[in-house]
Amino acid sequence: MAILKTSYHNNIPNLEDEPRILINVSNAAFHRRIDYHLKGLAPPWDLVKWWKEEWASTPDGKDKEKEWKRFRTTYLDHLMTSDYAANHLKIIVNMLESREGTIYLLCWEKDEKYCHRTILKEYVQQCYEDKLKDDSWDPMNDPMIYGNWGAK
Repeated sequence: MAILKTSYHNNIPNLEDEPRILINVSNAAFHRRIDYHLKGLAPPWDLVKWWKEEWASTPDGKDKEKEWKRFRTTYLDHLMTSDYAANHLKIIVNMLESREGTIYLLCWEKDEKYCHRTILKEYVQQCYEDKLKDDSWDPMNDPMIYGNWGAK
């Protein structure tokens, strides 16, 4: 089984020679060290735009955490309801199962704490655990995912 890690995309030259998956909406995935560009796992553009505007206008402190929780909930809802995201999620879960080494989820956001790649990593790990319990696992038909993640 592979290990899932996240990184800022500019760290690519420093990463081990392992699969690198870009998970954003940009078309700028032509870097020679990007192996997969799974746009279905990116937050919808309207959510990204909202987040950047809210984040820039919210002072540090409790309100930022409140907005981050709102982003997280909306992003997880996208992952749980989008067929496009489900298909890309299956790719990563299957890679975790079939490979050894490390798989990197990459994004343009420098601060990992406030980047969707951190949410996605946790979500993928939960999906992988669910798949281990049931080989017929399908993210679009897994009530445990919403039960585990929808309340956060």
